[in-house]
Amino acid sequence: MGGLAFFPTTLIYKAAHYLESTLKVPVVEFQDICSRILGPKVAVVALLVSLLNLIGAMVVYWILMSTMLYQIGCFIYENKYPAPGNITDPSVIPDETGLFFKYWNEMLTVPFYLVFLVLPVICIKKPTFFTKLSSFGIVSIIFMVIFVITKIMTWGFHVKETNLDFKLVNIHFPSLTGTLSMGFFIHNCILGMTVHHSRPQYKARDTGIAFLMTAISYAIVGGGYYAAFPNSKDLIADNFLKNFSNREVLAFVARCLLLFQLYTVFPLLAYLFRMQLFYAIFGKVEVSYHFVVILNALCVGTCLIFAALYPRIGDILRILGSICGLVYVFTLPLLLDLVVSARTGRKSHLRNAVYVFLIGLGLANFIAQFIIPLHV
Repeated sequence: MGGLAFFPTTLIYKAAHYLESTLKVPVVEFQDICSRILGPKVAVVALLVSLLNLIGAMVVYWILMSTMLYQIGCFIYENKYPAPGNITDPSVIPDETGLFFKYWNEMLTVPFYLVFLVLPVICIKKPTFFTKLSSFGIVSIIFMVIFVITKIMTWGFHVKETNLDFKLVNIHFPSLTGTLSMGFFIHNCILGMTVHHSRPQYKARDTGIAFLMTAISYAIVGGGYYAAFPNSKDLIADNFLKNFSNREVLAFVARCLLLFQLYTVFPLLAYLFRMQLFYAIFGKVEVSYHFVVILNALCVGTCLIFAALYPRIGDILRILGSICGLVYVFTLPLLLDLVVSARTGRKSHLRNAVYVFLIGLGLANFIAQFIIPLHV
C-alpha cells in the first residue's frame, strides 16, 4: 500500500512540472492542476473529497483526544480496582459507578470538556504557533515505536498458526487496506508541503523515503504489536493504547505525548478546512470573523456527535480512506498523467492498461468496505 500510494505522488509532481515549465502556469495546490488539466468539475470533486478528508481527520482526532484525556484522568484518579500491569484483562472490570466516573465518562462528558480547550484555539485566524509546535510530534512517534518494541521484547511473539486467534490470511483484509489508504494519504497537500524544497529535483526521492519511513513505523507498531500480543487477537482495540491498564506508566507517558501531538495538529486541520472552504465559496481566505466562529462550531459539533455516538475510529478511517484513496490516489493522478502524456505525444497502451488496473484496485477497495462487516 505504501508503494501504491507513493507512485501517484510522482505523477502529481510530473503534472505540476508540466504546467509550470510548458504552460508557464503557477501551481499552488493539487486542485489547481485538476482545474487546469481535467476541468473545473473534476476540481470541485477533488475539493469535496479533500474537505471530507479534513473533517474526517478532525473527527478521528477528537475521538483520540477524548480517549487520551479520559485515560490520563483515570491514571491520576487512582482507580479503585487495580488493573493488570501490562495488558487489560477482560475479566477485571473496574468499578465505574462512583461519582468520579459519573462526571468523567469517555463518551458522555470528556468529549464535551474538550470544547473549552479546543474551540478557543481553533478560532485563531492564523495558527502559525501550532505549526511550530506540531514539529515536536516526531517525539511522540519515536516514543510510541520504542514503547511497542519494549512490549515486543517483554512478551515475545505469539504467532503460531495453530493458534486460532492468529491468521496469516483473513477475508476481512480490505479493512486494513482501507485504513492504510488513509494512513498514506497526503496527496491533496503534497505540493504545498514541498513547495519550499531546497532541491526540487529530489522531491520524488525524498517523498519516497518519507513513505518508506512511514511504512516501517506502521509495520513495527501495527504488525509487531499484533504478532506479540499475548492474549486473543480479537481483544486488540482500534486504539491499541486501550489495551493497557490506566495505571501503566509507559502507556500514560505515551497518552500524554499523543494528546499533545493531537492538540497541536487539530488547529491546523481546522485552519486548512476553513481555508479551502472559504476560498471555494468567497474566493478569498480572509472573511468575517463571524463566519470563522460559526464554521468552527459546526466542525466541533460534528466531532462531538461522532465522539458521543460512534467513537469507532477504525470504521471511520477505513471508509474515509477508501473514498480518498479512490479519488486522490488511484484515479485523479493517473488521469492527469494520461492527459499530460497525450498532450506531449507519449501515449502508451501498456500505461493505459496498468492505470485501468490500478483504478480498478481503488474501486474494489472502496466497494469492499461496504461488503465486509463493520467493527472488524
